[in-house]
Amino acid sequence: MLNRKNIFFAIIFLYVSGALILPPIFIRQDSSAVQPENFNEFLYQFPNFSLTAILYFIFWCTIFCVICVFYNRSLSNNLQKTKPSIKTCIAKSFITFSAIVAFWTVVSLLFSSKLQAAPSKTNARWILFFAGVFCAAAFEECLYRLYLPESFQFLIENTKLKSKNARFYKIFQIAAEILCVLLFALAHRYLGILAVLNALFAGSVLRRLAKQTNIICSWLVHSLYNCLIFAFAIFQ
Repeated sequence: MLNRKNIFFAIIFLYVSGALILPPIFIRQDSSAVQPENFNEFLYQFPNFSLTAILYFIFWCTIFCVICVFYNRSLSNNLQKTKPSIKTCIAKSFITFSAIVAFWTVVSLLFSSKLQAAPSKTNARWILFFAGVFCAAAFEECLYRLYLPESFQFLIENTKLKSKNARFYKIFQIAAEILCVLLFALAHRYLGILAVLNALFAGSVLRRLAKQTNIICSWLVHSLYNCLIFAFAIFQ
């Protein structure tokens, strides 16, 4: 049934899909595009995490959070209803961060993978750069761990599968979660197959962390992990 709520959802979902989800998947893999001198081609095509990029990230994170609260999904559930203890959040965040770092380390050692997308030491504006790292992580968390899963959940619920067939309802829920992780992984395709593999694992554990604690925990873990990766790339 079409109503204002569904129309609003459809417009935002189509725009987000066409402007934010699909473009990274089809970026041509070009090794020259992720060299330090061409860093403006790295991470959603923003130049060295400029102020414009940071404001863009903040704007979309705000939009995603407002939409998810509007649909009464994971943001309101995680941050207002479940309220996991600080001890639980810290423990699960630490385990998730350690798992991602361990996975990245193993993959790097096995396949001699090197991150080549390091910003110039002389031209980098460090405060703006690391602010951009945190904002980019927040953007990806809101998009892939909050907005997309809850949008698919909204679509599934509107098909009324739950009342018709509980088994298919559960299957569609699992398929939606897998699709979100795959989209996140494929968004890193232009960095190579190892980056896709790494993002596939990271996306899975970060989504689990977001569901068990809240989106803030997954954002902080994602941010710290990115900082670690860039630090190795900068100072290697």
